[in-house]
Amino acid sequence: MASSISGSVASSYESIATITPSGSTNTLTFSSIPSTFAHLQIRYMALAQATSTNTYQYMQFNTDTSSGSTNYATHDLNGNGTSATAGAATSRYTIWSGYAGGTSSTAYAVGIIDIFNYTSTTMNKTTRCLNGYDANGSGGVELASGVWFNSTIQAINSITIFVQEGATARNWTSSSKFALYGIKA
Repeated sequence: MASSISGSVASSYESIATITPSGSTNTLTFSSIPSTFAHLQIRYMALAQATSTNTYQYMQFNTDTSSGSTNYATHDLNGNGTSATAGAATSRYTIWSGYAGGTSSTAYAVGIIDIFNYTSTTMNKTTRCLNGYDANGSGGVELASGVWFNSTIQAINSITIFVQEGATARNWTSSSKFALYGIKA
């Protein structure tokens, strides 16, 4: 008799959308997100067209996407097998959402991003991201968190993810995949 996953755990996640970049694109957007879930989760496997594996991806919500916005803050803990670092930044125009890998070493980055209470109109939105990459013996792992301090405290109905190498915008490869899931209460 074959076994299968059933019950509340298997039925708690529902696929909303999947994005596979095509052509030269620096940003990916999940839009028209339904408000029928308790939380959101993004699962990704990313490879950026970059010369370094230290390429990162960032998130913005709804229309709060201009570089003049200072409504985001982020914290992170990183390890690479040799050393560990921690960082924090406030008054940002993005939330840090993990490594993006790089084509120079074909180091794919993988991660899971949780976005909590995304439909609330009474509390700021918080995120948690666990991610990492391996570049043939080197690489890194990270735990990051973020918060969106939008003054109108609105529900999230779109998520934009973009990639940069340092201050330079990079594009995703067509082998990258991003999947958005709704988590039921």
